[in-house]
Amino acid sequence: MTLRVTDKTPVLVDLNIGTQFYTEVGYPIVKLTKGGLNIYSPYGVDDKRATIISTSGIVQVLFVRSTACLNIRKYLYPPANPVTVIPEKVFFKSANQQYYGWQTENIQITPQLMGQLRWPVTLPGLESVEGKTFPVVVTLPGGPMAPPQWQNVEILGGWLVARGTIVLMADYRSLPLYGGGWPMSIQDVCAAVALARKLGPQYGGKARVILAAHSFGGLYGLIAATWPEIPDVGPEGRPDAFISIDAISDRSHVIPDTYASLGLPADPYDRLGGHKVPVVVVDAGIPTLSSWSLPEAMQQFANAVATAGHPTRYLIIEGADHTSVLSDETVLKEIMGA
Repeated sequence: MTLRVTDKTPVLVDLNIGTQFYTEVGYPIVKLTKGGLNIYSPYGVDDKRATIISTSGIVQVLFVRSTACLNIRKYLYPPANPVTVIPEKVFFKSANQQYYGWQTENIQITPQLMGQLRWPVTLPGLESVEGKTFPVVVTLPGGPMAPPQWQNVEILGGWLVARGTIVLMADYRSLPLYGGGWPMSIQDVCAAVALARKLGPQYGGKARVILAAHSFGGLYGLIAATWPEIPDVGPEGRPDAFISIDAISDRSHVIPDTYASLGLPADPYDRLGGHKVPVVVVDAGIPTLSSWSLPEAMQQFANAVATAGHPTRYLIIEGADHTSVLSDETVLKEIMGA
């Protein structure tokens, strides 16, 4: 039989071996299989929800318990108009030209967190800032680790400001161990966006704020940019565009492990369509050892974002790795032009 779930509330159904259902992660039909499946639940043994895993392009369902009952969640609903984003492939080109000098100021983002603000200034032999209006960008580092960690994307912040960008290199509490979790970690990100929106124009910046997040920071950036509501966060704390740079995106073990440990109220993919912004998904062409940067995971991520209604582009930087992608010419231009 083929199961199509159309009701927007979770439905408890009997799933026999061979049942097919639709997903919104890039594979139109999934066939349940039996035998050799590990039983895994990020929700606890008393919850009958399950998670989708993707291995070598083959999607399977992991049962939470050794039963044929599965609580169908919203992210298993068939999208009305599934979208496949065609990847754009470019070759890595390292940035090598500086147009502006810059000044820096360490700045308090929240009572718990510091960051660094950088803005362009005129130096001898470089371009004048007179009459210029600059993009405003908040950068998020990877992790998870204890603050301070904003320096982990200093190479990105340095090249952005040298090209004519006002940059707030922000920190966030990445785990409950460091005071983070839901909703504090996302509120940290939104506080940085709100601060950049306030300070940017004082240094010649535009009114809109672009959020560029690398690696683990991309999970929080995705939520801050796309979820319909973040507790105690107003519109000034939501970015106007989001750039995901070789970020956590896999729906196998990486995201379920993470959102379960953080206490997030939903899989990040559940609420992608809540707050519409342009999104650029950047994939380093040289995969890391982690499965989140495998091409099929990034493709699924881009498809899910586009299907949720966000204007989406998917860039593969051939020859770049997880770190060098931060200094790629194309990536810098995409951020500044978002």
